[in-house]
Parts: sequence; structure tokens; C-alpha cells
Amino acid sequence: MGADRTMATQLTLVPKRPRGSQEIATYFRKDLRGVVSTHRAMFEKLLFQNEKLPLELADLFEDVGNTYLDISDRISDLHRPGKGPKQHRPRRPITRR
Repeated sequence: MGADRTMATQLTLVPKRPRGSQEIATYFRKDLRGVVSTHRAMFEKLLFQNEKLPLELADLFEDVGNTYLDISDRISDLHRPGKGPKQHRPRRPITRR
């Protein structure tokens, strides 16, 4: 599961910030397609590999929730010209139960 989480996290990092609004929209769409595709594959693996629901599924739900909140913040920041990025919500670290 660790490698899968690392891969999902790496997809949401911004290596180079696009400049124009169209370039930004294109970048986010490409980034989101990758994130959604990775999460879908991880959910399918964890939901259908066993009869019981694995503990890793709970971790995945938490990770996915935090990822989508981060993406929401980034998109909202695009609509705040001149105001700078807002203070992002603190995320809960993923912990083993």
C-alpha cells in the first residue's frame, strides 16, 4: 500500500506552475485525470480482492479525502486573483489503527 500512496501523492505535486489561465486549466485537468484514475484503481483493488474489507481501505478513504480537499483549495486559489493563496485546511496525518 505504501508504494500506491506514494504514487498518488506524487501525482498531486506541482513540479512547474503553469502561467496563463488556460494553461492552468489544462494542467489541472491532466493532473486530475491521473489522480482519479489512480484512486479508482486502488479502490477496485481493495474493494474486490477479499470478502472482508481491508484496513487499508480506511487509510485510502482518508488519503483520497485529503487529496481532494487539497485539489479543491488549489482550484479555489485560482479564483482569488491578487489575494494570494488562502490558508489551507490542516490535514489529519494517516495513522494506523
